[in-house]
Amino acid sequence: MSYGLARLPNSARKTRLRRRFDLFLEKLACAPWTDGVSRALGAIKADLERRGVRLEDFDVAVAAHALALEATLVTDNVAHLARVRNLPVENWRVGLERI
Repeated sequence: MSYGLARLPNSARKTRLRRRFDLFLEKLACAPWTDGVSRALGAIKADLERRGVRLEDFDVAVAAHALALEATLVTDNVAHLARVRNLPVENWRVGLERI
């Protein structure tokens, strides 16, 4: 989201979106980058490479955080992130269309 905001030209819309993003960040709990995340990232990348599976580094970093925290990763792109072995992945989008 920060990248998308940085790419927008200065405008009233960008200002509104920045305020909403800042509020979102205030309320969002962040998981720190730990040695466990680094170890998980290395293991995931090595496994994907051995299997000839491509995944963007950012996606691997997100997956590594989830594995290190023993958490379930919630995404709308389950098939993409399910390439990471032993990563619990769920899609919560079902039913959100009505909201």
